Amino acid sequence: MHGAIAALNNNPSSLFTNEQAKKLLTVKYEFPVMEFLTEEDMKKLDDCIKSEARLKVKYEKKEEQGRELEEFLQDIRTR
Repeated sequence: MHGAIAALNNNPSSLFTNEQAKKLLTVKYEFPVMEFLTEEDMKKLDDCIKSEARLKVKYEKKEEQGRELEEFLQDIRTR
């Protein structure tokens, strides 16, 4: 996507149909930050997203373990 948006600065008519160029221009002006993301920035962003997903899974597992331990404790108390 970064390359496509950067290409709009050159000659979009040679690379895209008119409809595609219009859509990409819309994206470019609605999300101008995309133009400034380098390859390294995109990698860092992807890494952060992946880390967040891993942490979410880990958190959900810990929550499940906590619920199981709470149920076990309640079971012990009722005996």
